[in-house]
Amino acid sequence: MAPGTNLGAATPVSLGGGKAPSDPLSPQDDSNQEDKANESEQGDINQENSEQVKATTAMEKKVINDAAAYIVSLAKLHNRNEEWAEKAVREAASLDSENALALNVIDFMASDLPQLIEMTNGRNVTINGVSQEIQLNDVAFVEREQDWRFSLLSVITNPNVAYILMLIGIYGLLLEFYNPGVGLPGVLGGICLLLAMYSLQMLPVSYAGLALILLGIALMIAEAFSPSFGIFGLGGVAAFSLGSIMLMDTEVPGYQIALPLIIGISLFSVAFIVMTISMLVRVRNKPVTTGMEAVVGETGKVVSGFPGSGRVLVEGEIWQAKCASELQVGQSIRVTKLDGLLLDVEALDVEDPVGGSSTKS
Repeated sequence: MAPGTNLGAATPVSLGGGKAPSDPLSPQDDSNQEDKANESEQGDINQENSEQVKATTAMEKKVINDAAAYIVSLAKLHNRNEEWAEKAVREAASLDSENALALNVIDFMASDLPQLIEMTNGRNVTINGVSQEIQLNDVAFVEREQDWRFSLLSVITNPNVAYILMLIGIYGLLLEFYNPGVGLPGVLGGICLLLAMYSLQMLPVSYAGLALILLGIALMIAEAFSPSFGIFGLGGVAAFSLGSIMLMDTEVPGYQIALPLIIGISLFSVAFIVMTISMLVRVRNKPVTTGMEAVVGETGKVVSGFPGSGRVLVEGEIWQAKCASELQVGQSIRVTKLDGLLLDVEALDVEDPVGGSSTKS
């Protein structure tokens, strides 16, 4: 063992969600407490706080007894402390490196690789019932480093990286769907989404959190295309933030998504929604510049007809028009209303060339 390390706590536990054996530190009955008080001096050296693990079902008893018998047989085979080996299973006992050496649980302590090699060289070990001496004088030691594939998998299975890849993939595909033919967003989004799916299937993902993230993104997209003055957008940001927090279904710190990353992306989403809403409001308040409705307010000249109905020339096009007052050919008019393909017009005030006053024809 290396200094500062520990071993033990070998009680079998369930990893599949089933009921595990009782807590090894739970209170026991009075008889067990008396037995604990009468431990030998060797137990005092252990400096451990361990008690008999209670097996509540037949399966738990079977598993614990099997593990205890197996570890005792290994201790006998290697001339180790059989009594403590059994306690490691039945009582979940644990030892630090110094006490493990004192109780003959380990052979020696080494702080680094050269010391380990020096203390291992010349020792006798039993392999398949045959005692052999370890010779490490002329042995070449090769340090194996991670190749690029393992390094890549280590990077993309980081929860934060998988989270970012998922967002890039979703937004990239959405951008490609709404702007077909661009190519780059779709290709990059598809690759990132597949990498994210591979990463997430190796992580303890909460499907409720993933569903909230997808719902939040859908609501934010709905806000951009069907403006609801922030209801869809803010609701989407809230769902997205809650889903990001709930995405990893574990309390292990190494598997949690960094809170600053969640806050940063949420604030970016809020800023994007505010910018989108402000742009839509400005566009909505601008006067109409295209389409048939843009002809309202334009000026033109009378071509024929009137009073009643006639034809007018507006923006280079001849329209059917109506007016209650009398109009003369060539007189200036202004469009007041569009009713299908029929314009309502009125006489435009013109300047009198003699007196300079403004009159209405």
